[in-house]
Amino acid sequence: MNKIKIIIQKEYLFRVKSRTFLLSTFLTPLGIIIIMGISILASTWNQAEKFEIYLEDTSGVFLEPLQGLRGDLSFTGGKGLSEAEKNNWLKAEKQRGYIICDTAWISNKPMVELVSANNLGLHMKETIEDSLTRVIRNLRMERAGIAPEQAQLLKGEAHLKTLKLTEAGTQRSSTGVAAMIGYAMGILIYIFMFTYGMIVMRGVMEEKTNRIVEVIISSVNPFELMMGKIISIGGVGLTQVLIWIITLTALFAIASPMLSELNTTTSQTMAVTAMADSKSNVMAEEIAAGIQQFNPWLIVWFIFYFLGGYLLYGSLFAAVGSAVDQESDSQQLMWPITFPLVIPMLFLGNVIQQPDGPLAIALSLIPFSSPTIMLVRLASVEVPWYELLLSVVLLLGTVAGMIWVAARIYRIGIFLYGKKPSMKEVARWIFIPPHS
Repeated sequence: MNKIKIIIQKEYLFRVKSRTFLLSTFLTPLGIIIIMGISILASTWNQAEKFEIYLEDTSGVFLEPLQGLRGDLSFTGGKGLSEAEKNNWLKAEKQRGYIICDTAWISNKPMVELVSANNLGLHMKETIEDSLTRVIRNLRMERAGIAPEQAQLLKGEAHLKTLKLTEAGTQRSSTGVAAMIGYAMGILIYIFMFTYGMIVMRGVMEEKTNRIVEVIISSVNPFELMMGKIISIGGVGLTQVLIWIITLTALFAIASPMLSELNTTTSQTMAVTAMADSKSNVMAEEIAAGIQQFNPWLIVWFIFYFLGGYLLYGSLFAAVGSAVDQESDSQQLMWPITFPLVIPMLFLGNVIQQPDGPLAIALSLIPFSSPTIMLVRLASVEVPWYELLLSVVLLLGTVAGMIWVAARIYRIGIFLYGKKPSMKEVARWIFIPPHS
């Protein structure tokens, strides 16, 4: 045990003090914040775009309602232009379009054709569609004898405000934000397990290729060397995760008063805001409430499943690294590891949709997928204690089993040079008795 401790200290300090670790640890959160800030700025930084449409409206029922409906659209028209006049008018300005109106739009599903000298942007296309849809809908209701007040009521949408029953009473909950948090945690766990597993594999291959391992093995046995490397790299990963958690917690503590004020403001605004704007208010209130009610226990479970998943897959990556000399030779042995690692990601969308469904429960109990799937469920719903306990027990038991398997492969593979073993050979190493 003392030898493992020495290996852990050496490997851990060497990696933590490296420039790569420091840069990735402190620049990654900054990069995420910058990217999020740029994306938010880009979404609100829309240049005013004007578009002029000529309506060939022989019926005279479409032009007047469309005028002034949207500030970025201007409608002119009348009986129509000749082909030459139309072409000249369109070519004079790129932001122009020509539409021939049809009264059949009111009774049938309209298929509007717009001719333009330039391709329409997606935003402008949606703006024109929305304007035409509103006018056609109003004309249909007018023909049906529906008053404007009644028409306004027909446009109203139902918005679901979710409340969660707790010991303190009912509290505002957020299904969407909870799903987003669970999804983000699942993705992070997958990235961490794969990234640090690959670091373990490359570290083992590097020592083996440089023949450093032959010197080290004279002082420690293969199992101690393998465990020292796995635990030390896991400690590096945990250090990085804890730094990010502390940083995010500090940012959250700073932003919490603003979120509380936003939640109160949007709740008051919803009571007096028009129906057309209520959807955005509901979304703002849900985001504010969801972030405020984040369960701190999720951080504890995130750390546990990160360590459990890392030890499970890290030991297997170490075994693969010991069996080959070059990374290109590891592909054949890596697919049995990467396959169960990728499978949970394929079902992540289904789990988010039905976190209490049979598929989600099964995947959250299977040790090879539970580090990812159980976190998604914990963020989304109340997981029964017996399911959580069973998931923990199965994961810890499988981790112990995989470390044993990896150690049996490692003790033979670490001394093998110049030969790429097959899956059958590696499987046979597991059953070779020690010192045989």
